[in-house]
Amino acid sequence: MARKSKCDQYALIINTNGIKFAITRKEIRKIATITHQSEDEATLMLMSKIRNLLPAYPMDDGPLTKKQMAAIKKMVPQRVKATASLLEGH
Repeated sequence: MARKSKCDQYALIINTNGIKFAITRKEIRKIATITHQSEDEATLMLMSKIRNLLPAYPMDDGPLTKKQMAAIKKMVPQRVKATASLLEGH
């Protein structure tokens, strides 16, 4: 029997603001049975519940520009390259 890929094992994957929720088909079936709903209804209910748990961060302007990165590097001290070991001679 062919093994399912990791993506195929999940029925619902929500990835918002760096927070990832993944729910398997088996878990959705169990919730649907407990709540006397169809799998579709259980999935929609889960999506609405999860959505309420996620923080609502405002959209940003996307990736930093080269100009912004240069300004940050100018403000933040860069690492100094080590020229000798502290343990030399020991």
